[in-house]
Parts: sequence; C-alpha cells; structure tokens
Amino acid sequence: MIALAFGLVFGLGTALALGKLKDRKSELAVFFLLPLLTYEMANGLYGGFGDYVYVPTPLGDFTASEFIGLQTFIAWLIMLAYIGLRGRNVFEIDEFPAISAFFWAITAFGLGLSASAWPALAIPGLAVYALLALFGGKDPLRAIKAVPCSGELKELSEKLGLECLSDETGYSAYKVKGTLLVGGLLREFPRWRELIECLAGVPEPGLRLDVFLHLLYLSAVPIGILLGRGITTALVLLILVLLSYYTALKLTVSLTRRALKDDCRALAKEYAEFFKEKKGKQRKLVVD
Repeated sequence: MIALAFGLVFGLGTALALGKLKDRKSELAVFFLLPLLTYEMANGLYGGFGDYVYVPTPLGDFTASEFIGLQTFIAWLIMLAYIGLRGRNVFEIDEFPAISAFFWAITAFGLGLSASAWPALAIPGLAVYALLALFGGKDPLRAIKAVPCSGELKELSEKLGLECLSDETGYSAYKVKGTLLVGGLLREFPRWRELIECLAGVPEPGLRLDVFLHLLYLSAVPIGILLGRGITTALVLLILVLLSYYTALKLTVSLTRRALKDDCRALAKEYAEFFKEKKGKQRKLVVD
C-alpha cells in the first residue's frame, strides 16, 4: 500500500515537525489531511487502471477503485485514532465551536472520499461515525484546555447550578452539557456577570439540531458516491466541508440568539461588538 505508506510518512513527519516547531494545533491540522493526501496519491498511482485490473495484496485482490478506497479508509481510521490520542487539552475556549464543527465536517469528508472510490465502505464508515457521535458526545469538552473556575466565577456558576471551566486567554462564554465555558479575559467586558446569567437561561440545542448537523456533514458520503473517485470529487467535497462548517456555526449562533430573553438581546449585541473588537485585534475569525 504505497499511497498509504507515503501518506503516513509524509503526513506524520510533517505533523510532528510542526508540533515541535509551532504547537499541537498545527500538528493536528496537518494530520486531519491524511485521508486526502492518501486519496490523491492512490488515485495518481492506480487511477489510470480500469476496474477490470485487480491489485493483489495480502488482504486479497482488489480492483483499482476498491484499492484506492481501502487505503483512504485506513488512512481515515488512523487519522481518527491519532486525533483522539493527541487532541486532548489543546484548544482554547474561544475555539470550541469552530473545532467541533470542523472535526465533524472533516471526518465526514474523509469518509466521503473513501466511499467515492469504494461505495461499500460507507457502511462500516457510517457505523464508526455513529459510534463517535454517540460516545464522543458524552465528553465534548475533552479537546478544550481549561481548568475548573475559581473565585467569583465559581460562586456565580454554583449559584446558577452549573459546572464551570475557564482558561486564561478567551473572551467567549458558552453553555455545553450543563457546563459553562468562560474565557478568562471575559472579565474585561463590563457586564460579564449579566451575560453569563443570560447564557445560563438559554436552553441548549436539542437532538433535532444535532441530527440535522450530522446529516449535513454526512451529505459528503452520498455526494462522493454519486460523483465517483477523482480530483473533481475531492474539490467538491472540500467545498462542502467549508459550506457545512460555516452553516453549522451560523445556525448555532442564530438559534442561541433567538432563544435569548428580550432583556438579554441588547446585552448580546453589546457583547458581540466587544468580542469583534478584541478578536479583530488578534486577526481571528469572528462568526456573527
């Protein structure tokens, strides 16, 4: 499996080098692309053969398309395992919504790539995705680098009946699975206590939203199967990753704002301006 071996050597080597030179976020960002790297390499090596040509391997004989799909699928599984092992306690609270949406979008992308070459792989792939969604949803905060709140913030969260985690760098505030995520720099916002109290009263997104978003991400699978293997398919699925990613972020923000009480909406607008000002200075993406 030349393409898979090349993808692992190049992808892992580059990821680890960036991890040493920069940070673990860069390391993970590169390794997320392992299925794409393997897919393109395999398509270049075997894409010119028709499916009447069989490739002998220790696992059996495969057509060119099946072999491309198999290597991509294995690369996808390795990517998921690697991210699971190396992705704990990495991201800031401000990055939580973005990394969550990106993870599911890029996970469905890798599955879509493998299924475009060998559609039968969609069945075990969807089973793996479902297990990730089921068990990963029980601990959605494992990727966040945060510690239990202390001082006034701890007292406020206890008063509201919620758990609380904080960091030293964030300006955001979220409520996830009964836990407040509060950036340590949110205190620079004059009405931060009122903001947290408003946030505590917002109902969390229900099962319907979760199902809709996962179906949105997983649209990469049928689209990949319909288009078949090739560079065009990879480009289309990459565009779909971006569309599903931004749609998920915008939809989540919109539903949260809609759920706010009337007296909290003006405060939310004031906070949004504060957040844009702070994050704009850092040249980071702000979804409004």
